[in-house]
Amino acid sequence: MTPPSQPLVDDPATAMDDFQALMARVGPKDRLNLERHLALCEGEADPNHAKIWRRLVVALANLAPHATRTVGRQTVQFFIPDGKYRQQVFALHDLTDGALAVYIGNVDKESDVLKTAVKEHVVSPAQGNVFRIANSKEGLEIEELDAKSASPQPFYKDMLGWNRKALRVTVRTTATEEQVAAVEKICALAARKWRQ
Repeated sequence: MTPPSQPLVDDPATAMDDFQALMARVGPKDRLNLERHLALCEGEADPNHAKIWRRLVVALANLAPHATRTVGRQTVQFFIPDGKYRQQVFALHDLTDGALAVYIGNVDKESDVLKTAVKEHVVSPAQGNVFRIANSKEGLEIEELDAKSASPQPFYKDMLGWNRKALRVTVRTTATEEQVAAVEKICALAARKWRQ
């Protein structure tokens, strides 16, 4: 029997503490962009938009704590160290149409995050780009991107090429707890490669 969908869980005090900790680590321009975007999301009629966006920003920053950078007000990039350089591993883009796109990098021949997520029963293929979340009736739209993808946006194109791919997971602002938690689990699977 499938459990009923759970509403989004968000402890406001903890969420703001985590977000404020992130804000202390970023530069002034990025801090301003993050604050303005959060204020824009909080000004909407749907409070879930701000909750989901803030939760994903904090989760991705914790998985890739080396650097967090904004691209305008709608996109946040996340990096890990790569020798004396840095490597982009995640991006979060607010589509401003009721959905967020989470880009997950470091999908290569050695570690295919989507296959690992299926193997570890986080999700299972359902139909096309829709994957069913384990023990739930909910689904996620997951797309594989590679260097041959038509006109990759500048905020995620550095995650492609050199035999690397990326995943684009679309998260609606009406997402349930199961959907957001599944996205966080998939991102954590990607982070295994550099957190060992």
